[in-house]
Amino acid sequence: MKPLKKCTFLWILFFASFLFAYSEEGINIKVHAGVGVPKEDCLNTHIAAGFGLTIPLKKELALSFDFGYRGVAAEEVSTEFYAGRIKLFPLQASLQFSPFRQKAIRPYVFLGGGYVFGSFAVTDIITIPEVTIHQDIKNGPFFQGGLGVDIAISGALGVFAEAISFHRKTTGVTTITDLNYGTSTQEFKLNLQAWIFQIGVRYFI
Repeated sequence: MKPLKKCTFLWILFFASFLFAYSEEGINIKVHAGVGVPKEDCLNTHIAAGFGLTIPLKKELALSFDFGYRGVAAEEVSTEFYAGRIKLFPLQASLQFSPFRQKAIRPYVFLGGGYVFGSFAVTDIITIPEVTIHQDIKNGPFFQGGLGVDIAISGALGVFAEAISFHRKTTGVTTITDLNYGTSTQEFKLNLQAWIFQIGVRYFI
């Protein structure tokens, strides 16, 4: 499925969910920030941030949509890729389950996924003028799941904390262009799996 079709599917799901929303508990918008801890040793711990909204469904379920940003510094791996900075922009949807919807303190679990847009820019490399080096990674789907807890502050405001297991493996390409010898490319594999720990604020509308 092409990226445009994947995004269209997510937004169709978003609008369809309004048909099942509970009237006594409003939709809430949210912002969140935290830290990402990658599985790969060559990827550094980084800041993760984003925003989104959650739509309550029938019974104990809710549907969450989020758009995030993660900037990850990558150390050089010999024969694989050069040091650089990875930027990830995940667009995701998750289904949440909580048996305590009406409580002031509400733990929940969630499972979902989406599509992540990414780039990998080379940093701190000195080359002769005739040579340029470019790296990039492929966009693609990802899956995630985790645990969270909501704490109500007032009827319109709440805070939450989440622990998320993010899963995505991708392929990248290093392109070396030499004005004397032409262009060469080399593919590499990169595991973007990470634990993300974040806190945020919800506002019910």
